[in-house]
Amino acid sequence: MSVLYEVPDFKPLPQTNEAVGIDLGITDFAILSNGRKVDNQRFTAKMEQKLKREQRKLSRRYEQAKKAVMEKLDAAIAKSDVKDVAIIHCNNDEEVTKWQSELEASYPAIHFMKTPLSAAVGVHAGEGTIGLAWVRE
Repeated sequence: MSVLYEVPDFKPLPQTNEAVGIDLGITDFAILSNGRKVDNQRFTAKMEQKLKREQRKLSRRYEQAKKAVMEKLDAAIAKSDVKDVAIIHCNNDEEVTKWQSELEASYPAIHFMKTPLSAAVGVHAGEGTIGLAWVRE
């Protein structure tokens, strides 16, 4: 199939003897060799919406998982004397420190400690994993 289109009154642009390279991409529609960027508005807007939606879902999952773990810890404390609680994590020291301070404030009689997961377990659990393990007296 071929298409032919004739432009009436075609006026060529004046020659400047300057060249501009064009790099077509995804996040930026085009990047010119002179540094100018042409934004891909449609792609950027769609991806921003999708990113916001996925971040909200992830945040809700995290809060639900944290709530479930805390409920299990509460049940274990109510059932028997919990002596020590280990907060185990895989490369998430900042969040674990927040958890530890929250737990120490809620349960002052229990000893809390941070401990990293071994590399073998961390590979399967995934980076950012946090869990609780406790010992009964």
